[in-house]
Amino acid sequence: RGRWNAFISYSHTADRATATLLRNALHAFAKPVFALRRVRVFLDSAALTPDPDLAARLLDVLDQSQHLILLASRDAARSVWVNQEVAHWVKHRGVRDILILRTSGVVRWEDGDFDWNVTDALPPALRGAFTREPLWLDLGGSAADVKEQEAGDASTQFHGVVGAIASRLLDRPLDELMGEDVAARRRLALLRNGAIGLLSLLTVAAVALALLAEQQRQQAGMAMGRAL
Repeated sequence: RGRWNAFISYSHTADRATATLLRNALHAFAKPVFALRRVRVFLDSAALTPDPDLAARLLDVLDQSQHLILLASRDAARSVWVNQEVAHWVKHRGVRDILILRTSGVVRWEDGDFDWNVTDALPPALRGAFTREPLWLDLGGSAADVKEQEAGDASTQFHGVVGAIASRLLDRPLDELMGEDVAARRRLALLRNGAIGLLSLLTVAAVALALLAEQQRQQAGMAMGRAL
């Protein structure tokens, strides 16, 4: 157990793009410049290879994960796959390490459980699973909205959600991780600008050498003509 920091359970119909953006953002968040990632997040569309028993393979990865990230939506609530993944997690791990991110639909808590007369974004496997109201985060909007948020500055809602999740996955204070993320982005920008500057310098040098070589070739040709 622990090979993966988190497993993303989601509806392919509703949240494929959002799940991909979330995984990529978590991999990049507060990442040292030369490291591949800071955390390792499982997403089936990115990590799975053909398997004759897909269900068993997914449950095996669940057992190797430290947290379950549930993208809650109306489609996820109706998904057989999502319900199976959540049911397996609750049965074997309880609810302590489940992180709920609402992408659409309604999530409402009332009197010791979710209000299932109103809540339509959670799978049936969570009925009666929580004894206290969990902290859940709101992504909201469509995948296009999330993509726009991710492309924005570091104060966007999406970036804040990513930071909160990373804080939980790494068991680190959010403010510390936010500071590390800002510093990492600055270092990356400096390296990128340095690389661009070096490339420009090399381009100028290459052009200068080419001009010098052409000048020398012409002078050699003229000298040979005079000799003849």
